[in-house]
Amino acid sequence: MEDIIFVLKKLFWKTKGYLANLLYGFPAKDLKIIGITGTNGKTTTCFFIDSIFQAANFKTARMTTVDYHLNDTPKVNPVHLTTFGPMQLQKFLSQAKEKKIDWIILELSSHGLAQDRTYGIELYVGLITYALREHIDFHKTVESYLGSKAKILSMIKENGFAVLNRDDKNYDYFKSYVRNSLSSFGILRGDVRAERIEYKKHGASFLLITPQGNIRINLALPGRFNVYNALAAAAIALGLGLDIEKIREGLEKMKFVPGRMEEIKVVGQPFRLIVDYVHTPDALALVLEELRQETEGKIIVVFGMPGERDPINRPLMGQTADNRADIVIITDENPRSETSESIIDQIASGMQRKNENRDLFKIVDRRQAIKKAISLAEPGDIVLIAGKGPENYMEFKDKTISWDDRLVSRQLLKKYFNL
Repeated sequence: MEDIIFVLKKLFWKTKGYLANLLYGFPAKDLKIIGITGTNGKTTTCFFIDSIFQAANFKTARMTTVDYHLNDTPKVNPVHLTTFGPMQLQKFLSQAKEKKIDWIILELSSHGLAQDRTYGIELYVGLITYALREHIDFHKTVESYLGSKAKILSMIKENGFAVLNRDDKNYDYFKSYVRNSLSSFGILRGDVRAERIEYKKHGASFLLITPQGNIRINLALPGRFNVYNALAAAAIALGLGLDIEKIREGLEKMKFVPGRMEEIKVVGQPFRLIVDYVHTPDALALVLEELRQETEGKIIVVFGMPGERDPINRPLMGQTADNRADIVIITDENPRSETSESIIDQIASGMQRKNENRDLFKIVDRRQAIKKAISLAEPGDIVLIAGKGPENYMEFKDKTISWDDRLVSRQLLKKYFNL
């Protein structure tokens, strides 16, 4: 029965996609579009690509989980979906065509690809950042999830090209789907690589190695994962023939991405507080390992897991936090129809090293959880508020409320420091 429902839903999306294309005149056929998918790094890579193209004086349009723009001021993504529905997506592309946009950068989710929301779209470039286990509640198997990601490679025009992460363990799998020319990137291997990497508190520096020459890059965004994101963007720009100096300029111009390792500051604050969208065990491990290198103090992490989503990841998230953070505070994160307490207990079931009410706290109310983290932080510590990033809502069984981790954290910091 579930298989039949999935097929019917897919048929619904494809039909809706076809109708949307008819309504707006199949705008994608006249546009140059870059599509980005992957488990993590999609949004930041979109921002990097956009910044490079703007440095090269192209008119750009961008659609991501966070926001969208048409060569103008970015607007908040209103639909709470990484990939817009067919009608919104085709309308967006039609407007880009009217504005004579040079390049369109689309963040594409596995859900959007599997459901054919992208029907009628051909890509000039298709990129997969990397793939880890995610969204098994929807895709049912890892193989199905990877297959949805690989679909982006079938969307590339004959004269376009694919870009893959050479360090990704699924590289060979994705490569088997490539029908066009292929460019790769990576720290360990790839056509475009990073060498002599220096990780800093507020950024990273590396030597960009390319077939067109080498150049030193100084990123304002920290962490190994952002080096990968920058390499992916550089591989695309190089494949399109952009000047390496413009690539450097665009990468270095990017100062932050909303809700991605976004640091929240107030006057007199003696510890760091960071809000990030990280919401999978592997991604949380990467972030916590990066932060561990940046402090000799404690790492305090606040996070939850969403209701009606992959429950297998819950104890794995708990285990990851247990092994890599000093203090763990588990709280609400879009519980939807499930009870907050049951989700929190499932997360905590993966933890063995922490003792409740000493270095493990279960606090349902997310505001109170963030408040507790701030009260426990000492000079030199890092507080990580994980999971929601730039989201501006919280979903419960019977309501959806306005919520922004960044706004709430700033309010609580000001109150704590009497500002």
